Amino acid sequence: MLLLLLILLCGCSRRFARLRRSGDARVQVSMPSRRRTPEPAAAPQGDTTAASGPITFTTEDGRELRLVPAAYDDRLQESVMNLRIEQVTISVNNIRNVAERNGKIDLEFSVTLPRELLDDQWRVELEPVLCTRRDTFSLHRLLFTGERFRRLQRQDMARYDRYLHSIVDSADYFRCFADVAGFESYLHKAAVRRQALLEEKARLDAAAGNTVSGRSRLSDRRVYRRGLRDLRRQAARERRSRLDSVGALGRAAQGHPSDPLAAYLAPHYKPRPVETPGYVRAIRRELSDSSEVQRSRIRRRTVEANIRLLSDLDTAALMLEYYDLRKIERNEERARNKEAVFRRVVRFPELPGTRLDTIVHADRSVTYRYAEQLDAGEHTDRIRLFLRGAVTSVGGRRYELPASDTLTYSVTSMISFIDDAPRYVHRIVRRDAEADARFFFVFPRNGTEVREDLADNRAQLAAVKRLTQALMTDPVFIIDSIALTATSSPEGSWKVNDRLARERSAALKEVLVREFRKMKDSLGIAGSYVLDAGGGVRRIETDNGLPDLPDRVRAGWLAEDWGRLEELVRADSALAADREGILALVRKEVDPDRREWLIRKRFPASYAYMREKLYPQMRAVDFRFSLHRRGMKRDTVWTTVLDSAYLRGVELLKKRRYEEALALLRPYEDRNTALAYMSVGLDRAAARILGREETRRPDDAEVKYMLAVVSARLGDNERAVRSLLRAAELQPRLRFRGNLDPELSALIRRYDLFNDNTVNL
Repeated sequence: MLLLLLILLCGCSRRFARLRRSGDARVQVSMPSRRRTPEPAAAPQGDTTAASGPITFTTEDGRELRLVPAAYDDRLQESVMNLRIEQVTISVNNIRNVAERNGKIDLEFSVTLPRELLDDQWRVELEPVLCTRRDTFSLHRLLFTGERFRRLQRQDMARYDRYLHSIVDSADYFRCFADVAGFESYLHKAAVRRQALLEEKARLDAAAGNTVSGRSRLSDRRVYRRGLRDLRRQAARERRSRLDSVGALGRAAQGHPSDPLAAYLAPHYKPRPVETPGYVRAIRRELSDSSEVQRSRIRRRTVEANIRLLSDLDTAALMLEYYDLRKIERNEERARNKEAVFRRVVRFPELPGTRLDTIVHADRSVTYRYAEQLDAGEHTDRIRLFLRGAVTSVGGRRYELPASDTLTYSVTSMISFIDDAPRYVHRIVRRDAEADARFFFVFPRNGTEVREDLADNRAQLAAVKRLTQALMTDPVFIIDSIALTATSSPEGSWKVNDRLARERSAALKEVLVREFRKMKDSLGIAGSYVLDAGGGVRRIETDNGLPDLPDRVRAGWLAEDWGRLEELVRADSALAADREGILALVRKEVDPDRREWLIRKRFPASYAYMREKLYPQMRAVDFRFSLHRRGMKRDTVWTTVLDSAYLRGVELLKKRRYEEALALLRPYEDRNTALAYMSVGLDRAAARILGREETRRPDDAEVKYMLAVVSARLGDNERAVRSLLRAAELQPRLRFRGNLDPELSALIRRYDLFNDNTVNL
């Protein structure tokens, strides 16, 4: 057997060496023959516009053409037609036009393996490579494997599977690598021991008197005193119930025979024992210092401790003592070496990303028809395809195949009909404008003075000056007026808040007027000095165009801004529980003082939160700058600007990002919108828009051509043929474009369009 294997390997090596030396064996890749074009789609049910017979078309010069459809012979599987001259089509095998539809490109090619590349002990690996204008990527590979090569693969995988099956999963470690019998025996002994301890504890508790009174009663001081009192009463009753002769009996028993009465009664009298209650005996035992009681107490504590130890037994930690750690370590080492064993054992693993992996025979060549659908992109207008591959033998030798011929696919798309004409929109430019801002100044409690020594007030005042200076020097707008409105928070009386807001507004206006006057003077002086050619400074008396802000400041006030408070309450999640109740009071109650009182009474927690967090945001000053455009006389001016959204949609359409383009172009309802609808498969919407565009622009050949494509998709063959012929009359180049679009090429062949043998009526 070994000798036979060596002979086979030697024969394979010689064939492989000849293949390497010759280099003539080449994989062939070619365009598949075009399949018979199926019948054009039937018209939808109820559509009477679809043509099932001849079509009559009137040309621009008044000629009438009768177009007769072809009849299909099912036996011959080819089309025949009356009054038709056979056409001669010249095609280049390595170049083909393909159409892009709905953002997809269907590619087809045939791969042929010659007999020279087929052997029982070889594997041929082929990888199609696509090249666009920007990217290069591979398609799923093809594998053609000999029977003996495949048998060797299966043997290697079987060896590796046996290795994997020898690895124990961590969940089965205890079952496979532990002394299960010893562990279970230990648990059984522990259970028996615990039961024995429980029984012993019950006996000790009964002996200690816990069955009568319980340890909790014995530890009670009042029960202890009651027991002692009962003990004394029992002794007194015994003393009263006995005769005095009992004393004589006792003395006689102790050797006092002088008492005759005792001597007489002693043979006839049996002293009655004193019955002591059980809990009294327990008290005595508890208070006793005898060694027996002490030993019983210690024993009981020991038993309880052992019961707790056995009850709290950690079985997971106990299991570790019964594992065979050496076996576990060996198993984990096998798991860590899986990849290394795979590389050593499996010489020819299965390759990922495989389209086809089949067993071939060496007595004939193999042809495989490869079909792939690609996503259309910006750079997929032209695609090149070639094959690269290699041959591998069972001996591990590898031969890289020479690259195949290159196939070229020219991708036609409907985006060539994009209308690039710019689109403008009307925009209204208004003379007047406004700018709003809000600032927060700190005032003393119940005071109106603007303290500029406070850091917060200085920062707010600086922000007001920066904004005002920017608007004063703006090249587009001029300040007409500044309106400031001071507001206060709702706590306290409305009359007091109204006075505070009014006086604070006046005080702030006074400060701003002073600052604005300084700012206007500084800006005016800086603008009146220029440098001459020699670097000297010279003053120019000219109007700088700065507004007189001190005279344009208007002060107003709002005592309690409940509208602002309502907005803050709605936006604050911390008030979600009481929000609706607070807002209902704000809307319902007219009196502001009673309104605040009701909120404080009904929602005390929320009111405290509002007073701490929301009320400070209401102690603000709102600024409104009224502006107008420089040099503008009229209130409004109409102008036209490029529609940026439309331009963005057209750019996305050119990049074949159809869904995004449609989202932008949908409102415009024009030719580009129809093109976007066609590109995502919404043909009825496209037909609706193109029908309207055809009425509006009857001489637009491209609109008619697009309408022909959409009509063919919808099964309206008559409308499709008429639109195609009219488009070809307006632009003769479109008759050649029709052969590139599968919807129209089927109609061209069926009605034999654009030839000299069409019947003239």
